[in-house]
Amino acid sequence: MSDQAQELRKLRERLSSVLYSQSNRQPFKNKLSISFAGGKGGTGKTVLSVNVALSFAKNGIKTVLLDADVGLANANIILGIKPKKNWADFLYNNAPFEDILYFYNSNFILIPGASGISDAANLPSYKQEELLVSLDILESQTDILIIDVGAGIQDNIINFSIASNNIVVVTNPDPTALTDAYSFIKIISNRLSVVHKIYLVINMARSFDEVKRIYEVFIPMVKSRLNVNLEILGSISYSEEMVLSVKQSKPLLINYPRSGASRQIEIISNKLLENLYSQNRIQSILPKSHFNKPDEFEASRKEGSKSGLDITKSDSFVSRFCKFFGIKK
Repeated sequence: MSDQAQELRKLRERLSSVLYSQSNRQPFKNKLSISFAGGKGGTGKTVLSVNVALSFAKNGIKTVLLDADVGLANANIILGIKPKKNWADFLYNNAPFEDILYFYNSNFILIPGASGISDAANLPSYKQEELLVSLDILESQTDILIIDVGAGIQDNIINFSIASNNIVVVTNPDPTALTDAYSFIKIISNRLSVVHKIYLVINMARSFDEVKRIYEVFIPMVKSRLNVNLEILGSISYSEEMVLSVKQSKPLLINYPRSGASRQIEIISNKLLENLYSQNRIQSILPKSHFNKPDEFEASRKEGSKSGLDITKSDSFVSRFCKFFGIKK
């Protein structure tokens, strides 16, 4: 066995041991990934991805949040933590991959962001191997991988977005944000496959009329012009609690768990989990309490069995990551 092969085997053993020690059950059989993205900065994408990850973790879902916003990696700031290491330490300073994992709690791991991961194709081959092995173990031994993608329509942002099998586009009701969201959806819609599902979240809505206009104008326009069935997960009202949480570097769900915005995020998180279940991707973990009525649970289960989205036959996040970033496995 070559030295490189031995090092990769040791990496698998170390990382598997670290992840196993934090778990009390086997992960989901199917591989799930969700990108939170959007065409415009300042829509609250990172705040939402962090709080959704916290909501998943609270419900017993083993969640990894990968901060892939290479221009403004700040998920750690929203969480109010100061990780000692990040992506750059692994990619360029020879830090072991397990050293950059921040265990926020037993169900929530953060991989702090830094510039560099989007340049993975230019890394030495041995470092590419370490990266892919690490991501593969992480994906296989946790339930859901959430990727907080940067705002915009640059190639690396699009690639990260479509490397996931679910994409949540975050916008606010401002015309400029909606225009950028439309452009983003237009670009990714040309590169999507059957394993992709696109959702929309309306953040910082100040009135019911703002949300209503998006339902009545924006959604039909996306469907008619782009032939994309965009599903709205929900809306989040503008709130002072949200603003204060960001300023205080404390997650909204922890800082103001009973606020209206927190309840709306919980609803969005639960709806997202229900949709994943209905796609026959989550088995035996979601309690019936996630559904409003027993018949909704049963209908969702039956719909999942008929779904054409069979994630077990699709490639994983790691495979798509290699494909879109030009890395040879």
